[in-house]
Amino acid sequence: MGKVLCVVLMVTALLSLKCLPGVSGEVEEGLKVSARWTVRHGMTASDAQLFSHARSKVECALHCQRFSHCAAFTFDLGTHTCSLYAVQKPQTTIPGQQTLPAIFWNSNPSCEEADIGNGTTSWNSTLTSLQGDVTCNPDFMYTSVDTHLRCLDDGTWENPIGQCMQYYWKNTKGEFLIPRAVFPGWAMCVSGKPTANNKFRGGTLNTTGNSVLYAGITMSTQKIRVTMDKDGTGAVFANAHPFPFQLGQFFNLTFALVDADHTYSMAINGLEFLQRRSVQAISEVVETYFNGDLEMDYVNVWCL
Repeated sequence: MGKVLCVVLMVTALLSLKCLPGVSGEVEEGLKVSARWTVRHGMTASDAQLFSHARSKVECALHCQRFSHCAAFTFDLGTHTCSLYAVQKPQTTIPGQQTLPAIFWNSNPSCEEADIGNGTTSWNSTLTSLQGDVTCNPDFMYTSVDTHLRCLDDGTWENPIGQCMQYYWKNTKGEFLIPRAVFPGWAMCVSGKPTANNKFRGGTLNTTGNSVLYAGITMSTQKIRVTMDKDGTGAVFANAHPFPFQLGQFFNLTFALVDADHTYSMAINGLEFLQRRSVQAISEVVETYFNGDLEMDYVNVWCL
């Protein structure tokens, strides 16, 4: 019967052994296993990426931990074959393969293949690395800093994992989630036409649902009210060049963040008519909305 491995300190022999949960075998001098391994019966892994000879499960575990992204191993006592796997998450049992040796999974924290949603990721998983490249679906964009993903040796991702989020809507209306944090250079473009001689409004919201930027257009009075302050104060502007919103006529409206000092620019049909500073941090902007008597051709919340 195999002995349970535990930490033994023998000063005279200078031996250091650590417990190996789920792995039992003969104590072997000079071996030091740093990973924690948990046996999982009834599971299967993808094809092994490396085979080697080992005297025991302990030595097989040592082979695995030499590779920064070795996630699991099997050991065949009959042939002394050690099989190493670069697998990031358990897979379901494959019929007819239940007789495979028990798989020992590294229970230390490690990267898992991320689900980015509304897109695909091509993964390249080896014993020494886990990397992937994100491709978002049409009209979606990736919200993190780089579409190339790389798992570091300490089991963390090099950059935060993002999501593929929609940034472009065609023939739609309502509210739209901004794909990522707003920063200088960001711009939001709207193309549409008024459907009644009444009013419509649009703007951006923060995480609590309060307006960061608000623009209300009233057709009957030919007034544009723009608000960018938490207390609701703002200014009323009458565009005399002429008033650009006409019933049934398409227009292009652009909100843009000019600088890091929360200064927004507003332009209609390519003509800037307002710059105003908001007291709210640009990092608070999470959502865009438009409603009222308006038929929209498209909305692009990242029209750099």
